[in-house]
Amino acid sequence: MALIDEVQKRFSVDLLAKLTNIDQQTLTTPNLTFLQTACDDVQLGEFEAFINEVFDVTLQSRWHIVFAVLLVKLKCMEYGGSSDETSEKLRARIEKLGKSLREIHARDRVAPQSSSDLTPSVHEGPGPFRPDFDDLFFEAMTPEDTTTDRDPITGFPLP
Repeated sequence: MALIDEVQKRFSVDLLAKLTNIDQQTLTTPNLTFLQTACDDVQLGEFEAFINEVFDVTLQSRWHIVFAVLLVKLKCMEYGGSSDETSEKLRARIEKLGKSLREIHARDRVAPQSSSDLTPSVHEGPGPFRPDFDDLFFEAMTPEDTTTDRDPITGFPLP
């Protein structure tokens, strides 16, 4: 489905007639040419700037459509010259929603990665595994260690 179809499904005919018939508020049918222009502007220009993703009407989660429909409503209000309190509140709501969607869904997410210089330890020989950083050389320096007789391979106290 196209964005214009999604807008028509979500808004009443009366609201669309008021949003799209700028100069003639007495008309009761929406101006579909004006609505298609607003939908094209949102789909091709505004949406990607807000969300950082290309508009996709077939998305499973439907959040693209929800956000795009709000943008179309705002575009119709702006093109109609009604920059009043209502459109300012709608713009603030859209910017807040767009920021949260961009940070959650878009490519701005931080990919898990490591910049560590450490390498994994490899277990060799019998006995328990001792990581590379757990060197037997440091046992004499550990204050809690009171024993000095330890098995050199396992590190356990000798009987």
